[in-house]
Amino acid sequence: MYYLWLGLGFHGSFKLRHYIRSNADGRKNSYTNLLPSVSLCYRFSNQHILNLKYVRTRMYPSVAQLNPRNTSSDSLHIQVGNPYLTPVMTDQISLYYNLYYKGFYFTPMITYAYYSDWIDSDGKLEGDVYTSTYANLSHLHYLVFSAQVGYNFKYGNIGFYGYYSKRIQPGLQYNGDSWLGNLFANLHYKKWDLNLYAQYVSDSYTRYSRTKTKPICHLTLGRQLGTKWRLSLYLENFLFTGRKDYKTWFHNDNYQSFSSSRMKDRAPVIRIGVNYVFRNKVQEKWRNKKRFYDTDNELQNIKAN
Repeated sequence: MYYLWLGLGFHGSFKLRHYIRSNADGRKNSYTNLLPSVSLCYRFSNQHILNLKYVRTRMYPSVAQLNPRNTSSDSLHIQVGNPYLTPVMTDQISLYYNLYYKGFYFTPMITYAYYSDWIDSDGKLEGDVYTSTYANLSHLHYLVFSAQVGYNFKYGNIGFYGYYSKRIQPGLQYNGDSWLGNLFANLHYKKWDLNLYAQYVSDSYTRYSRTKTKPICHLTLGRQLGTKWRLSLYLENFLFTGRKDYKTWFHNDNYQSFSSSRMKDRAPVIRIGVNYVFRNKVQEKWRNKKRFYDTDNELQNIKAN
């Protein structure tokens, strides 16, 4: 059985001449864009589904990227934004397969994305001072191979999500290879519940930089106390102790730098919480009364043969 979905969006920006007299430096500040989307689904059975999807989106520059003021505290490295940045157009196509069997599910996916007028860091070295800004430098290709596997059962679900991505861009100083792994679990038994989340990302990139971080891990254990009270225990980074490092390598022409942000003490974080749910007795009685009348009306509509 086939399913087909079609969509069409419109984004536009128009200059109001009454308020804006002229374009700055001849820049165009009006645009119109059509954003189509197409999704094709083929259902072999309730357990096997194949999907092909295409979507075009528009991504706007952030406030930090537009801010023309210097935001750096380093006298040898000036960081300014670019108020003349234009939005990025993204064309993305994905092919993925869904397998469901007795609570087990498996979803492999291949995604290709093309970004036109990609916003990236750019700069120049003048004497000993490097000035960094942002510009619509070039196009960008992104290829992602991902998969999610998990199992739903009586007491919750557990699963794993991972991907490998390849960034392809003119002038990229590093290889652009990155991978990620997520482990998650949501479990409950009687009045107890447990939520686990762990993630590791190898590297992230811009055109001229590579950043590496440490893995993260969170766990929450909860206990329901009656109908209104709940006691919870939250643990953070209990599996990965030691210093937390954010390391960044930067290379652009004759300018190279390395920066590291470190937390010397990264002991596990432990928090204990108590929750109380306030319920309006009048509203609760009204809901119960409405539920009774709805059920009564449904019973009245039943006809005996």
